[in-house]
Amino acid sequence: DIIPNPSNGIFQVSGQSSEPMQITILDQQGKQVAQFELNALSSDNSFDLSDQAPGVYFAHISQGEQQWVKKLVVR
Repeated sequence: DIIPNPSNGIFQVSGQSSEPMQITILDQQGKQVAQFELNALSSDNSFDLSDQAPGVYFAHISQGEQQWVKKLVVR
């Protein structure tokens, strides 16, 4: 899961497995605004969208064979 949501821009990923996670952030128009790769072995499982305008974003997450989309709100 990604917490807190809504956030001031700093999001934390919980429940990470042993595989790295790729996160692509899209705005409401579908334009890519950021991309992150979280290493499964890192103690810091956060990413920063505080440089983006407040609003709704969509995190397209892939980890191994799994893919999912999470709606994020930046205040």
